[in-house]
Amino acid sequence: DGLARLYDLERGLEGFGDSISLVRRAELYLQAAYISFGAGKYDNALQWCNRILNEKGIEAHVESHVLGRMLHLMCLLELRKNDLLPYVLRNTQRSIRVRSRSLAMEETLIICIRAWPRSKSDRDRKSCFQDLADQLLELSDQQSEAALLDQVNIFAWAISRATERPFAELVMERW
Repeated sequence: DGLARLYDLERGLEGFGDSISLVRRAELYLQAAYISFGAGKYDNALQWCNRILNEKGIEAHVESHVLGRMLHLMCLLELRKNDLLPYVLRNTQRSIRVRSRSLAMEETLIICIRAWPRSKSDRDRKSCFQDLADQLLELSDQQSEAALLDQVNIFAWAISRATERPFAELVMERW
């Protein structure tokens, strides 16, 4: 069980964190966040995401930074932290401008999450996530986008939100 191993990971990071490279540490944080997210432990996932985003110099490692930001947004939405979403969305877009390039799936997720609080009905919210899933499916043909979707399955999350099926069940079906 992945959740049971998080305690061991935490202890290992406390003992060896400074001697582990920034990229490896960020990858471990991301995996811990994703495990927590998949188990429905969104507060815990958010804490791991914050650790990624607070790493000095992480911006230079685009993949870890982007996945951390996207998972962070997903956690905020799951936790219904609507008051934080506008700030985090602005911060994410600022990060994209500084980086001077964005990934299509990142932009697609931002559009969906921006629209979600303004959706008036459950049907509108489900439609928003179905649109996200459809766009992600198209993007999965692009090698760079597909590689990121393999690390954090945003497609399964979008389907989960659109169909109200458990996220973990959808991820298990894929594998």
